[in-house]
Amino acid sequence: MKFHRSVVLLVFLSGAAFGQSEFRRGDANGDGRVVPIQDGYWIIQSLFSAAAPPPCYDAIDVNDDGMSNLLDVIELFNFGYLQTGFPVPAPGVTECGPDPTVDLLSCATYGSCPGGAPLTTDPDFAYRLPTIEGEAGQSVTIAIEFDNATVEELVGFSVGVCHDPGVVSLSGVTLGSAVSVEPDYSEVRVEPDGFVAGVLMSFFYHSALEPGFDLEIFELSYDLVAPGVASLDFCDDLGEGTLANYVFHGFDIAVPVSTSGSVTVAAPTLFRRGDANGDTIFDLADPIFGIMHLFAGGAPPLCRDAGDSNDDGILDLSDGIHMLSALFDGVSPLTPSPGPLTCGVDPTADSLDCASPPDCGG
Repeated sequence: MKFHRSVVLLVFLSGAAFGQSEFRRGDANGDGRVVPIQDGYWIIQSLFSAAAPPPCYDAIDVNDDGMSNLLDVIELFNFGYLQTGFPVPAPGVTECGPDPTVDLLSCATYGSCPGGAPLTTDPDFAYRLPTIEGEAGQSVTIAIEFDNATVEELVGFSVGVCHDPGVVSLSGVTLGSAVSVEPDYSEVRVEPDGFVAGVLMSFFYHSALEPGFDLEIFELSYDLVAPGVASLDFCDDLGEGTLANYVFHGFDIAVPVSTSGSVTVAAPTLFRRGDANGDTIFDLADPIFGIMHLFAGGAPPLCRDAGDSNDDGILDLSDGIHMLSALFDGVSPLTPSPGPLTCGVDPTADSLDCASPPDCGG
């Protein structure tokens, strides 16, 4: 769990009355649903600002220790976003019920047991994933793009994305370039078939995500496991009974319009990197072949990936220089994976096409 600031002040709050009613634990703002980033923010505001008191102090006592303090915020965030998932004490987040423990906290005005009003998508906000292609054995990195057509800054946001684990495997989730200031809280819970990530820019509104379009809020890295098509869908199924995809502005949440993406994974193409002329031997003839293609109208490599000896995704003069260095200076390493000696796959996705030479299975 990542907290940018360490806040150790614990504040004890007790109600003046001992009235009791049924409630959802964690529903700090009393809207009938538990949304970790939003309700955690509400708890912080009730503890440290002049915000209106919560409708139910038992509801903000997320860990049921009889006190309302920052440990409750941590418990709520842990529930939403830690890898193992933390159960919230009875009555839980999805059902209303009485407090099973006796304490000094009151809950006399909670009236949201019927649940919150259904949320509809807000066209002012949008989440978007791309459609890409690659080969089994490669790794790809994509961005979740976000549009905010309003003039309001975002206090926080949450994303859940599901995929087919038989085709792709999630290897990393990092904050995108649009998140230029380190948030006070960010966490990712990874599951075999997807992830849920939550961000709270600031506990006290010191920073926020500016409005705009095509904002990269997360970067996702996937290993391409096997041929097939993996749909990348924004899903709430991984949200442990809570909403996973939403943005938080002011004290309100909105559900963005979402556009799914996909990864089409083809069977791997095998080749030797550096064997530009396809004769199965890595020698002086290969940089000459590449240079003749670039500057003298010579034939292109049967496998352009083989001619891309430095694996930068481009066929240019630097490939010939790289081959010559690997062959003759005695210091430079051989070409990147799969190298010039054995057949293998290109570990990086690029736009270069490749027909396998016969001795590599083509």
